[in-house]
Amino acid sequence: MKAAGGRYVCSLVLTLHLMLQVRWAVLNDAALLRAHKGLHERLATLMSNGASVGTCVALIEQEIGGGQSSGGSTDAVLALTQQQGTQ
Repeated sequence: MKAAGGRYVCSLVLTLHLMLQVRWAVLNDAALLRAHKGLHERLATLMSNGASVGTCVALIEQEIGGGQSSGGSTDAVLALTQQQGTQ
């Protein structure tokens, strides 16, 4: 009987741990979306124009990975994708 109770406690701890991980992930995602609202909007535009995953990744890398915030290179990626969408 003691072993069954121990398994219940272990299962409860695991469930609580998973719930906390999910909560952290949701809060982290919300913070990232707020911090990068402009990027999120540009990605939505790219995707709605049929941009490839590679183009979207390139935009993310330029904005976040490269530390650029000017948007100049972002505009070039967007223009290229819009051209591809019209062909």
